[in-house]
Amino acid sequence: MLRKTWIAGGVLAFCGTTLMLYAQPPRGDRGGNAGGGVDAAVAKLMAFDTDKDGKLTKDEVSDARLTALFQRADGNQDGVVTKEELTAQLTKEAATLGNERGGPGGG
Repeated sequence: MLRKTWIAGGVLAFCGTTLMLYAQPPRGDRGGNAGGGVDAAVAKLMAFDTDKDGKLTKDEVSDARLTALFQRADGNQDGVVTKEELTAQLTKEAATLGNERGGPGGG
């Protein structure tokens, strides 16, 4: 009897662990991540807009890790990134990342 209990417990533990490993986090609003997706990322980045003019300049983006994103998002290369440019770039990158990970439309 005790042996059957241990076996049943082991099977249940194995199944529970397997389900937890394969569970996926909830999808965000846009961009497919649980942290809020593109809209949340844009909002966080727009917090760098110190003069509150609705645009980011190179001077406002003081974090060197964001320089490459700033350059990619500055579609017209005017040295300013608007909320619309940022949203478009992050949406594009989220879609590309989803395709690389086998997400919607991907492998």
